[in-house]
Amino acid sequence: MKKFVALGSGDYSQGVPLYPRGATTVSSGSAFDPLDLPWNFYFDASMQGGVEDALIPDLIDQSGNGNATAALAPAQATYKSNIVNGQSVARFNGTTNQYVRSLGPSNTYTLFFVTKGLGMLAGNDGYIWLQSDTTIEVYDTAGFPAISGFTALSSAFSVIALVGNGTQLSGYQNGVLVGTAASTGDTATTVIGVNGGSNRFNGDLPMMSYLPGLLSNDNFTAMQAYLLDRF
Repeated sequence: MKKFVALGSGDYSQGVPLYPRGATTVSSGSAFDPLDLPWNFYFDASMQGGVEDALIPDLIDQSGNGNATAALAPAQATYKSNIVNGQSVARFNGTTNQYVRSLGPSNTYTLFFVTKGLGMLAGNDGYIWLQSDTTIEVYDTAGFPAISGFTALSSAFSVIALVGNGTQLSGYQNGVLVGTAASTGDTATTVIGVNGGSNRFNGDLPMMSYLPGLLSNDNFTAMQAYLLDRF
């Protein structure tokens, strides 16, 4: 796994600020490690590991907060190795596979996931729904904000970031802002999990991370660059 080395305050490499600064920081002089950021939940199939084609009983939380998501067979996804740039994935079949973990309401949040597929990446009180190759919809208590303009969600792996700041939802794909939508309600109350009845997720999920809050701009940019380098 390649890491971004901090060069010092204000230094840039490949246009990416490698020394994250702001309210949430990674110490200067150390390698960038996504687990240094204060995630509530961080699932990474490659970090977790597994046996090829075996069922995954839990999406283990690497953040240290103990928010593992459990599922009983046949709800468990399948572990597949060396799928995208040498990285592993949890593979969901779109019919029976689901994991659910409620982390409580928050109207500000930061969500990263790497995926190829369609369907709901969360269910119940809050959801993230990859509706089509071009549209992602988020449920909040004020409505159903959706962002269109994504590309090839079902056919190519993408690094997706969704950020809610209390008034607006912003969606990013592979480091580029796709669009925004008004979003004023408590959002993503069950954002960690894969559920949604007939709209269950069908595809591959290499990683997913969730923070009920906002990263500094530099940390957000560094996280995107880290994922784009890996996937």
